[in-house]
Amino acid sequence: QAKDFYIHQLGFIEIEDTTLSNSKRWIQLKPNKNASVSIVLNKINNEAQIPFVGQQTGGKVIMVLHTNNIEADVAQLKQNKVDIHQDITELPHGKVALFKDLYGNVYDLVQPNK
Repeated sequence: QAKDFYIHQLGFIEIEDTTLSNSKRWIQLKPNKNASVSIVLNKINNEAQIPFVGQQTGGKVIMVLHTNNIEADVAQLKQNKVDIHQDITELPHGKVALFKDLYGNVYDLVQPNK
């Protein structure tokens, strides 16, 4: 479900999807082919981890993604039915929008001032 969301709704690309055991799978994705950063999706291993899903950062932004065209990117996110947490806002350092993933993690989309 998470892999599908990141690929089809956010437009991330798959780097690797390897089953390591019956309970462990390594799914690595990155925002685009030129990105120097990637994420790994992990399933919870036990019931004690359930309350922390979507709360890994204590309510702070989990990742900042830069863009050259925030208007087009936010329009695409909306078209893909991504939860826009905060629409485009002008700040001193550039234009910013916030969106959430399936589990409530908040991402910061930033178009920096030139």
